Order: sequence, then C-alpha cells, then structure tokens
Amino acid sequence: MSASRATYVQGNAVVKACQDLKSQLGEIAAELLSCSPDRLTFGNGRVYDREAPSRGLPFAKLAAETHARGKRFQGYGWHKITTPDVDTATSQGDAYATYAWASQLAEVEVDTETGKVIVLRLASATDAGKAINPKGVEGQIEGGAVQGLGFALMEEMVVKQGKFVNSRLSTYLIPTAADVPKIDPLIVEVYDPTGPHGAKGVAEPATIPTPPAIFNAIANAIGQRVTRTPASPERILQLLGKLDVVEEEPRTLEDVPYPSP
Repeated sequence: MSASRATYVQGNAVVKACQDLKSQLGEIAAELLSCSPDRLTFGNGRVYDREAPSRGLPFAKLAAETHARGKRFQGYGWHKITTPDVDTATSQGDAYATYAWASQLAEVEVDTETGKVIVLRLASATDAGKAINPKGVEGQIEGGAVQGLGFALMEEMVVKQGKFVNSRLSTYLIPTAADVPKIDPLIVEVYDPTGPHGAKGVAEPATIPTPPAIFNAIANAIGQRVTRTPASPERILQLLGKLDVVEEEPRTLEDVPYPSP
C-alpha cells in the first residue's frame, strides 16, 4: 500500500489498465467459447459464459492460446482526479475527491524530575476504505505513527539568524527503534466508491493525529497543555514551573535578523 495520493491515483490507473487488458483477452475468450464478449465473466482463475457457466477455460489455457496466436496484449489506463466545485469566496464545498479519517489514543509516562516523556502505547485507527493488503496497511499505520511521534517529542528545525543550525542526523533528532512504543494498528474499512476497489491511502493520515493524542495524554498526566512542538524535556519542565522560560528564537520571516552580506 503506497502513500495516500499514490494509492488513490495510481491504483485507479492500474484498475483501468487491467480492465483494458481484460477487454482484449475477452475477444479471444469469446471466440474460443463461441459467445459474445459481454456474456463473459472472469473469476476464480477462469473465464466462462455466464449463461452457461460450465462452458469456460482456465486463465492459463487462455494465455497459452493467446501466445500460440502470436498475440501480445498490453493494457493502458490513466486517472485524473475530479475535484468538486468549491466556492473560493467562502471556502465552502468539497475541496477533494475523497477524504481520509484517522484517530489515535496515546498512553504516556512523564518524568517530572527530568521532563522526559516516554510514549508507552499508541492505538491508531485509520479508515483505509478497503484494505487490499492488510499487512501493508498495518505497516503504513505504524510508520505514520512513528513519524508523528518524532514530530511530537523531538524533531525541530532550529533557526538562528536565518540559518538552519541542526542540519545533521547528530543534531536533528528522529525516533529510533528504542523510541517506538507498542502500536496497535486498527484498520477501519469504509468502502470508497471512487477508490481502486474501494481503497484509500493511509500514509499521512496516520501521522496527523499522533501529536495531539500524545499532547492530550501529557496534559492528563501533568495538568498542563503543550502548545508548541516538540514537547522536549526543557519545555515540559517549563510547564511544571521547574525551569525558567527562555524566549526562543523568532519563527516568522519578518522577525528573523538576517546577517549582513
């Protein structure tokens, strides 16, 4: 299962290419079964006449016959997303062809002496439309949750005087295997009629609810809300009143003091 847009767009293109190939093979099968192509059904490893199901042939035999005739078929398909109308003046309407939904629960442990937050468990539910490859979907949910964990607790672009100062893996922290908690990937299937076989992508949607879930769990633990990412130990200690609040580097382009040439 690829990322959210790829699943939807490429998946639909593949479906249409397969339908094109199926139509071409149907012409050969109809000739072999002495029936019209519109009476054919492809399924369970064979193609057969719907009006006489006993009259059919395996895919392998159809492929062999096609090869024997010197035929080489290729299916083609493309897909363009149709975006519904949106009122740009009011920003009302459906801006996208379909929508992805996700929800998460987080259990955390906060060390009030050091400010360190440890995520003990995440339960991540994602609407996949139709999970064509359930194991792949679970992997996408887990990967998205880990990416969201990094955004919530450690990843931060530090800019000083207009320069990105933590541009190395040694200074820009990301989650490692040691940081990953137990993750319960929960697949919710709500068939999407516009998706390939009802499927939707699940990559980014699994990332988005992770930080809010972790921050709500922190608030439940210490009675203070995190209002800025990441929830570093220093910021947790500041929320607990155990560390002085230091004014941080300005974040807007207008406030950044660019160095003179």
